[in-house]
Amino acid sequence: MRLLYLVSHPIQYQAPLLRRIAAEAEIELLVLFENMETAGAYFDEGFGAEITWDVPVTEGYQFQQVGPLGEIEDRISEADVMWIHGWDSRLKLRALEAARRRGVPVLMRGENTLAAMPDGGGLRGMFKRTYLRWIFYRCAAFLCIGTDNRNYYRAHGIDDARLFSMPYAVDNQFFTQQAERATETREDFRRQLDLSPSRPVILFAGKFQQRKNAAVLAAAFQSLDRALHAIRICCLSATASNAKFSWLRHGLTVRFALLVFETNANCQPSMTWPMYLFCHLPKNLGDWQSTKPWHPGAPSLRQMNAAVPPI
Repeated sequence: MRLLYLVSHPIQYQAPLLRRIAAEAEIELLVLFENMETAGAYFDEGFGAEITWDVPVTEGYQFQQVGPLGEIEDRISEADVMWIHGWDSRLKLRALEAARRRGVPVLMRGENTLAAMPDGGGLRGMFKRTYLRWIFYRCAAFLCIGTDNRNYYRAHGIDDARLFSMPYAVDNQFFTQQAERATETREDFRRQLDLSPSRPVILFAGKFQQRKNAAVLAAAFQSLDRALHAIRICCLSATASNAKFSWLRHGLTVRFALLVFETNANCQPSMTWPMYLFCHLPKNLGDWQSTKPWHPGAPSLRQMNAAVPPI
């Protein structure tokens, strides 16, 4: 089977899945990227730093950067099935229509939920629902990343027969090996953060932007009826400039350790092993569904992805 996958850019946590699919003898996978910016060094506005992934993001599968629409249409004509990640660009919409004209079934995988992306009311909501019907009519099936995502499609009239589970995957072997290596330096790492062996640690992972809701986490723990000196929140960031995060610190007495961002693979094992609670808050307060894969290998790791104070 010739599978064509159209996605915006190389995404580090999708790479293991693409390699796994490409390893299947029955599947001939070709990935089309709208841009290749994240394949090498690039400046990330959210992190405020130049980022280079230390894990391979384009190895182990065939790929190419998207060219003219005519070239994409040729690739679609050669495919048995097309898989598209979201409908957030004009090119993806044109590819969706091109696949329909050529009789190539489309598998759609997105991250939409009713809470995070409501249709809204009035004329705006009516036009959005019409727009979504146009898109969904051109999809043969939908690859659901979670329950809320599945319910989003159901709410827009998609029958269960067209809904298939495809949650985000984690390369457990890779991260288990990284975590095992991190145990060798665990106590040294805690000392660098001035953490006593018995001190609970809450780790927030995410870009330090207001929409990531780190302040919600900080305020929640400040409201706990316990000695605040026993809690430290470790914040993973791209810059050591505390001034940038004055909005987060304002009015709070919770102790912070600001940790400079490197890359997922280098930082995450070192972060997770000394922690007590791991929190990943959604960027939209109505979105309860995790959209990012995390490795659950560290002992006593507790993953939280909630939009209310975790008390």
